Amino acid sequence: MKPIKAVLQQALPRARVTERRDKIEVHLPGGPRVTFRVISAPDELPVPYPSVLFLERADPRTLAMFRVQEASFVTATGQVYLVTPGMYVDIRPARALGDPDRTRNPFSTRGRMVCVSMLLFPERRWTIRELARCSAASESFVSRVVSGLDDQGFIETEAGGLRPHAEFLFAALAEHWPRPTFFFVGRAPREGEAVIGGGPAYENLGLALPALPRAYVATRTQLRLLVVQTKSTPATSRMGEWEAVVQPLPLQNVFVPALVCALELARDPRGREVLNSRSLVPWPIHV
Repeated sequence: MKPIKAVLQQALPRARVTERRDKIEVHLPGGPRVTFRVISAPDELPVPYPSVLFLERADPRTLAMFRVQEASFVTATGQVYLVTPGMYVDIRPARALGDPDRTRNPFSTRGRMVCVSMLLFPERRWTIRELARCSAASESFVSRVVSGLDDQGFIETEAGGLRPHAEFLFAALAEHWPRPTFFFVGRAPREGEAVIGGGPAYENLGLALPALPRAYVATRTQLRLLVVQTKSTPATSRMGEWEAVVQPLPLQNVFVPALVCALELARDPRGREVLNSRSLVPWPIHV
């Protein structure tokens, strides 16, 4: 197995990495110098803080669980997650995440819509037909997504149907939740014109968070129509007046629910602090 020092040096080429017996010291440029105790088995947790778990391999559900628990880890495949006061590193190489367009990948663009459907009603026992109807997808596609989720341990299948392991599925879905890629200058879309997230959705939930309005559209064709409808033009930078994501959702043109707001906020530490304080979802978000 590739040594942890070599993995960290490859993932953090500008950092100074020093190995001493069962400890590894990481010094980021202009940042803190942190010494981690290196452990090699999850059953050694908890250990004196700070520590880092070094794994030869781990399934996505396990890594999602570690991220939820804010437990630092490094994998031999190049995934690096280090979180201590003053340090936050989250590196996931493309080869570790897999191809987002593979049919069996449950976190592809359309696969995420199936995951959202399940998490909107996490206690429900779903059949493939019900899930397909809620997600506006074919039963064959939903079956492939469910198979991928089952392979990674994110759902449990029983005689009465299937049900998500909500806390772990949410953590994994948040990792793959799309960031806005289109920014515009002009009138922001209103409720009824698109599914609206971002700032207006936060305000609708009583959250005073500065954020641009975010429009969720199912296709680029819908996005072009929305741009014409709002008489907007593409922004030359990320400092537009509203933003858009091509991500179909099992929702009408309304404000996104608390679940989708939580997925938006869970992408960064500050957002997770808000989630922890406001309980937007019924399972814990550790920070």
